[in-house]
Parts: sequence; C-alpha cells; structure tokens
Amino acid sequence: MKINVYGLLVAVAFSAISNWAFAVEIRGFPSCETWLKKGSARPYRTMTNEFWVLGYLSGKASGLDKDFLKGTDNETIYHWVDNYCRAYPTKDVDDAARDLVKQLIEQKEL
Repeated sequence: MKINVYGLLVAVAFSAISNWAFAVEIRGFPSCETWLKKGSARPYRTMTNEFWVLGYLSGKASGLDKDFLKGTDNETIYHWVDNYCRAYPTKDVDDAARDLVKQLIEQKEL
C-alpha cells in the first residue's frame, strides 16, 4: 500500500510540475483594437505598444536562441502587426507577436 501511495504522490508531483512549467501569463500587451486605434498616434505607440512588441520579440529570440529578427527592421514588424490586427481585430497583440515569431522562423529556416 505504501508503494502505491508514493507512486501516486510522484505522479501528482510530476503532473503539477509539467503543468506549471508551461503555464505562462503574458502581461502588458494591448488588444488589436487598441493597437489600431492608437496606431496613428505615434508618440503613444512608440512609448507603449511598439516597445512591447519589440521587447516580446527580442525576449523570444533570446529564449529560443534563434536570431529570427536579423534583417527585419522595426517598421516592417509594426506594419505586419497592423495587418494582423486588421485581419483579426478581436485578437490581442501577443497573438500577433506569436504568429510573427513562427512566420519569421519559417521564412529564415531557423
């Protein structure tokens, strides 16, 4: 009986660890609606939304150890997010950033 209890505890512990390891809450991102509304107000975007996107992409590149940003300028990134948000206005900018990461990795065959 002790072995079964220990086995159960180990299984629960590993389950909790694996669930915890993949539970990531991303903070500070704007909605696509906000991105598009504030898009024409450059000072606002430059101070918040655009920096958020660049920080997210830079952090992702560093975390994945893949230089997928090389050769891609900031204006191209902002334009890509603009187009994404127009196509998916109910999504958030973190969705756009995640999709952009995937696309850049695929394009650059990293």
